[in-house]
Amino acid sequence: MARQLRIEYAGAMYHVTVRSNGKQALFGDDEDRRYLLSRIAKASAEHKARIYLLCLMENHLDLVLETPNANLCRFMHGVLSGYGVYYNRRHNRHGHVTQGRYGSKLVEGNEYLLKLSRYIHLNPVRHRTFVEGGIREDDEEFQIELERSARSIGNEKFKERVDDCYAELHASREVQEDISFRLFRGLTPWASS
Repeated sequence: MARQLRIEYAGAMYHVTVRSNGKQALFGDDEDRRYLLSRIAKASAEHKARIYLLCLMENHLDLVLETPNANLCRFMHGVLSGYGVYYNRRHNRHGHVTQGRYGSKLVEGNEYLLKLSRYIHLNPVRHRTFVEGGIREDDEEFQIELERSARSIGNEKFKERVDDCYAELHASREVQEDISFRLFRGLTPWASS
């Protein structure tokens, strides 16, 4: 399956998820966490991204941000490439630190931003083994909402707009076939008749 294209536009709001490679720890210690936070701060200043929410978990991180300059890919490249090099050098290892590409979903408006905020803030609570129950039904419904679309979080009209935008982006990126590379059965393009 081809990797999904990223939809970027000025003022876009995203929920970004980054998972560690092989469910290993994304951070060895607090120094690693501080370094990642410094990379996020540096990339935010450089690319004018606005960070609204950040949650560092043992094997993943959640980030909600706005990109006034339509530059999510450049922002995330600045964060993750620098962290990967740092982590491998510091821990005397090589290879990928994160699992494939980061996930990103466009987020629509305040209603979904509020639900997403609650979901991310409760993320550490859900993963503590001593907490029993207490997660409200609303959060379960929102979890289902998060899984409904690979590209967006919002109402049906917003999701349709994002899907239409994605289809246009995908169509504009298709590579046209170069007919000079076609093979003709029984004929060669340079043979004279």
